[in-house]
Amino acid sequence: MFWLGIATVSIGQPILSAQNMSLGGAGVAYSEGIASIHLNPANLQMHDTSKTIAIRIGTGGAQFDPIESRAKPRDQWNNFKQYLQVHDPTPATIGFTDLSRLQYLQNQYPGNATRAHYSARVEIQPVAVSYHTNRYSLGISFRTRIANRMVVGKGWFSPETVDSEEKGALLDRTLDQQYQSFHEISFSYAQPLTYLNGLTSNLGKFYVGISPKFLFGGTFMDVQYQNNYLTQPEGNKNIRSLAFRGSGTYSLLTDDLRRGISASQAIKENLDAESLLESTGYGIGIDFGLTYTYPLGGEIQLQDGEVLFRQKNQKALRLSLSASDIGFFNHQDSPRVFKTLKDTNKTGPPGQLTLSSEKFTGAPGQFYHWIEKYSMMDQPFQSSVLETNSFMQMLPASLQGGIALLYDRLTVTADLQTTLVQSVFYGSGLSFHSGIEYYLVKQWPIRAGLQIRKNNNSRLSFGTGFEARHWAITTGIQISGETNRVNTDLYGAAFAAITMNL
Repeated sequence: MFWLGIATVSIGQPILSAQNMSLGGAGVAYSEGIASIHLNPANLQMHDTSKTIAIRIGTGGAQFDPIESRAKPRDQWNNFKQYLQVHDPTPATIGFTDLSRLQYLQNQYPGNATRAHYSARVEIQPVAVSYHTNRYSLGISFRTRIANRMVVGKGWFSPETVDSEEKGALLDRTLDQQYQSFHEISFSYAQPLTYLNGLTSNLGKFYVGISPKFLFGGTFMDVQYQNNYLTQPEGNKNIRSLAFRGSGTYSLLTDDLRRGISASQAIKENLDAESLLESTGYGIGIDFGLTYTYPLGGEIQLQDGEVLFRQKNQKALRLSLSASDIGFFNHQDSPRVFKTLKDTNKTGPPGQLTLSSEKFTGAPGQFYHWIEKYSMMDQPFQSSVLETNSFMQMLPASLQGGIALLYDRLTVTADLQTTLVQSVFYGSGLSFHSGIEYYLVKQWPIRAGLQIRKNNNSRLSFGTGFEARHWAITTGIQISGETNRVNTDLYGAAFAAITMNL
């Protein structure tokens, strides 16, 4: 099979693939065979071919929640790369040449909003292999994940306070960023759940699957900065703090700043594409899946009492539950942790603020350059006690439930997903994913999907493809349905894969 996908941001979506994204991120019950390894390993047993071995090479996806979108695909791709490429402090990353400061503030901070949230995420699966029998299925997959998430206060761009009944008048100069990469290898096993199947007298079957995994992490950074001014009836306050937790090249860069080296020089000496992917520790985790499938009208292909493979004319109902990324990661290479005491001074906003002339994309290293240039704090990285002991981090665990109705050429599917551990990859909150697939002819499916996120509006998705017995091509796109966006351009990049069935 040949997969090609274009994807956008989502709050809690365990995998990025063209087929999954075309269905609005749904796939816990829908996914089958080798495509289900990271989403619901139980469905590995529901392979969609009579062949016993599948090899998939080079799949992946990208998601993107940008500051500003670009209409042309080439411009949008260049826009996306700025969130993951090492920051160049010489020119402004994204200046205010195309959009006035007033328009920027109106678009990014509507109403009484004081903070804006941005993110970028990439996932690459260079190779995966699965082996299938009627009694069990095995799989192995390699995957790299990179994520970057930012929170930017309005006060970096405007000296005006925002009124709040609870807090008073706030000038928010918050700047938070998380950056992380994981390299992992997963080993999957799936089989019919014999005990439960023996308790039922109908053709419905339970399937269970697990995917233990070993992780080797790239560089990690979680940094939170605030220098906020609050005006209240009982008096004015200036609240300042800085907290850092990281490993690898980000820690070495921070060490240089603590020694008084400029941000530009520290970025030049420590950050490059290779150093961002170097391993900084190890972790272990597990994915778990459980699926119940019930044939409608008894039309399901069996061999020795077990499901052999899905047919395009199958009529069945599936119910699935899966848990992803249950585990931990231990940071060992150059671990650094420090936090300044929160400094609260009774003072009002300064007479003259240093406002930013550029936009914060969160490019690796930009945080340090930004704080040095615009924070109005003297050497903030030096005013804290440094800890250098290794530290542990929970994996970005999530829980998904899904349903899929397969009826001849039509499939309708929906997932409900929640994050168990807030992370740079998924954020937090509950999200709903739904999709529909219809085969116009036997080899030609069309797909559409809807994603609804907590405290946000919807995302729409569309896809199509062509499927033969031994290969397939699939495309998918998503657009924004958010009312505070000024357009509905694409937010992502394309990745391809070839799957051979032997």
